Amino acid sequence: HAVNRMLEEHTIQVCFYYRYGLHMSAFLKALDIEHRFREGMAERWERGQPEHTRNKTKMRGLTRHTDEELWGFSNDDIQAISDYLGKKKYFFGDRPTTADCT
Repeated sequence: HAVNRMLEEHTIQVCFYYRYGLHMSAFLKALDIEHRFREGMAERWERGQPEHTRNKTKMRGLTRHTDEELWGFSNDDIQAISDYLGKKKYFFGDRPTTADCT
């Protein structure tokens, strides 16, 4: 539960903020996505998603921190997972669980 909560409510939210809130144009360019959507949809997504993501990040209270602090928090989360796993393939035994999927 704690691992899922950390990843879903903290780590991934910072990732979403970085990708969709701050770097949406670069993300879409890397995906070369325009030809996969109906005409005009990619542009609408590019215009609307960053503001939506930044607002969501603000509502979660994460923007009280600087971007550098947020990147540090995420790095700390990933390091904690790495430390816990060590050489183990999965979190809880020899088969994947929800925590591994998260």
